[in-house]
Amino acid sequence: SFPQTGVYQPRNLSVVKRLALKTKDYVHWWNYHRIHGSLNYQTPMTKRIMLKKHFIKIVQKSVAF
Repeated sequence: SFPQTGVYQPRNLSVVKRLALKTKDYVHWWNYHRIHGSLNYQTPMTKRIMLKKHFIKIVQKSVAF
């Protein structure tokens, strides 16, 4: 058997589920609502969409020739 030292074993599974949900909520907030100075004060998802649109325009121009 493995030693249990330093391993967190919750007695209540609902605590783990709540923690997972809160973590998911935080990651969503971080990516969709928090503006980042290094991304020119945009959210990561806004920046990603803009880059995708820019890339599509570049590809369309190169295919048109």
